[in-house]
Amino acid sequence: MADMQNSTQTDSPTRFGHALSIVGTLVSRLAMLAVLILLPKDIGLSDYGIFALVITLGEIIEMTGSNWYRLLLVRQTVNANNPHSSTSDEAPAGFTLLSLVGLALVVSLVASAIFSPIVMKGTNGAFSAAVACYIVAFVSFRLLISLLQAQGRQNLIGGVELLRGILMLTFVMGAVKFGEANFLFASFGLILATIVTTVVVFPFIRKGLREILMQRLEAGSFKAIGIPIIIATVLTYQIGWLDRVVIQHWLGPESVGLYVAVMAIARQPVDLFLNALNSQTFPILMTRNDSSDEAASRRMTGVLLSLCIIGFGVAAAIISLSDALVQFALPAFERPTALSIVPLVSLGSLALGIKHFVFDNIFHAYGRNWIMLRWFAVVACGTLILSMLLVPRFGPIGAAIAFASGSFGGLASSIILSHRFCPMHWPVQALLGVFASAVLASLAGWSCSSFDAAPWIRLGAGSATFGLTYLAALTVILNFRIGAFLSAPWNIDGLRGAAS
Repeated sequence: MADMQNSTQTDSPTRFGHALSIVGTLVSRLAMLAVLILLPKDIGLSDYGIFALVITLGEIIEMTGSNWYRLLLVRQTVNANNPHSSTSDEAPAGFTLLSLVGLALVVSLVASAIFSPIVMKGTNGAFSAAVACYIVAFVSFRLLISLLQAQGRQNLIGGVELLRGILMLTFVMGAVKFGEANFLFASFGLILATIVTTVVVFPFIRKGLREILMQRLEAGSFKAIGIPIIIATVLTYQIGWLDRVVIQHWLGPESVGLYVAVMAIARQPVDLFLNALNSQTFPILMTRNDSSDEAASRRMTGVLLSLCIIGFGVAAAIISLSDALVQFALPAFERPTALSIVPLVSLGSLALGIKHFVFDNIFHAYGRNWIMLRWFAVVACGTLILSMLLVPRFGPIGAAIAFASGSFGGLASSIILSHRFCPMHWPVQALLGVFASAVLASLAGWSCSSFDAAPWIRLGAGSATFGLTYLAALTVILNFRIGAFLSAPWNIDGLRGAAS
């Protein structure tokens, strides 16, 4: 099997192919964002809060039980022919890991049966059933995506996400419009869209599948990487996810619904774009030689700069246009509360995204995951405690404060610890240029949205102005080229200040 870079180039040799991968993932995230914004009006705030808790509990259990083997599978495969990587003659990685899928699924379903009635009482088993089905659907779907990443078939990943996005919006909204307007129908619409996508795309992964499954598992991989990933996943969900359970305990599902609705417009766009970019850059970060490799260092610097270009822009746009955004997307919600939550959540999401998609991936690439857990465990537990203290007094705003605090604390811990074994070149001049571009665009966007008109007009005018100003500023300050960025976002060649 060719190395990851070669296979990626073979499968997607054009800029159009790379753009399709990013656009497809964006469509999927936009569809989820649309669902989260549209649902409260159709099913009510209380059922919307329960729907959010289905996703929350399902994600926590599924990712804790399953994410480790997907990361090991991709990391092992993309480095299989790396001359600097060592492999052993132990059991084949693919078959070993896939044999554990069933075990992880069983454990996840048992956990669902235990925790679902605790989180949500009085739903007559409907909540537990929805969580269990969510876990089954997403275990299958994310394994499919991981196999495509291992094969280097980024174009197909974009197509898969595009299909899922279309089906998700259609099935979820169709279920509540033509079925029953409650959390159960909304949940099963989301689950059905995921299952149908998996079934339709599964035949396409058979190409090269045997070669992936016959890769040999590196000695000590599970102990060095698998167990730390499981622990890190548990800790990660203590920031920005378990706060919903805390809100449910103290304030009930309606407050959960309010918090999640505001989180949707403040966090989902940031996650949307950063996840889309990560689908391209994650296999590249996993392809490395050693900590002194200049090419690997440049790729890491490029990924950091790319995420900042996207993340700074999205977060700045949300904050500068928050008034028009809240009035447009959440007209029936308490406006002062929403406006207080938006900047905290946007900035926290940006910090958490950079932590996960740059610095945590460095730990994964170098197999140093145990180091990552030292301070992050303190940060995550401290965030959960802070949420428990602030939510009873300040409600959803308290949860947002805890989320932002934990996100920046987690980012700081990952930066400091990863620097010990993998010093990264920080493109300070380029990062300052990105920040300056975001500030200029924010001022322009805010000024063009601060007039008396319908919210959608203000939002449209502000967004267009922000986007054009940000692109122009990046072009002038950094010599940014959108085509080159879409083609290889990890490539810093030609960007002014990136190599300084």
